[in-house]
Amino acid sequence: MIQFCTNKTEIPAIEDMPSLGFGIMHRNYCHSEFLVDTSSAEDSLKARLLESRETVKFVIGKGGFFLTKARRDKRFLKSPGRWKIGRTKILIPSVANDFELNLKRRKQRELATFISTIIYYTHILGDYIVGAQGPLPEYRDTISSFQNDLHGVHGISIKDKIKIRNFFCSCSFNKKPKVNAQKILKEMGNVFPGIIMFELRVRKSNTYHKLKNNKKVAAIEIKLKDKRTS
Repeated sequence: MIQFCTNKTEIPAIEDMPSLGFGIMHRNYCHSEFLVDTSSAEDSLKARLLESRETVKFVIGKGGFFLTKARRDKRFLKSPGRWKIGRTKILIPSVANDFELNLKRRKQRELATFISTIIYYTHILGDYIVGAQGPLPEYRDTISSFQNDLHGVHGISIKDKIKIRNFFCSCSFNKKPKVNAQKILKEMGNVFPGIIMFELRVRKSNTYHKLKNNKKVAAIEIKLKDKRTS
């Protein structure tokens, strides 16, 4: 990220991030919407840390040494939220570098945020499919958050905003979350890659031409494979 990429971003070390415990805490905290900056789960995390014993198993570093209460308070309780770090310091910069988008340019930064939002909700929809539904939000609330968070990203063309609006108008809620999530993920594959390609082309990104060429190569490979198997 520092040596080779457009955005010279340093990924935080895992031991520098607040501990969230296991699955339920993670989902309650990190699945509260993409653009959320506060979460009741963060207060729950802080309360749990404060109630812990003096040398509870919150460890840092490869040696895994314990943190005293004073160091724990300083390191975790006063640190930025876990999801805020994961979103702004890891996910968006990583996406920007993958697509060769410059975070110092507003329109390119907005597109990196737009793509990151799609990745985030793809992950959550996958959780509905594998059945990890206990601590997840209501399915309808997740889709509503998805729509609101995409709407909160500026710089997307009117043409693509209409496509996004039509996409959410077509979402169904009449079956189980697993079935609904499978259907919407399939439709996302038909809608969002085209939108991303168009937005890359508008921004005159080199990545647009690379992806376009990759698509041609893939089409030729699929055609050749079909011939061999027929």
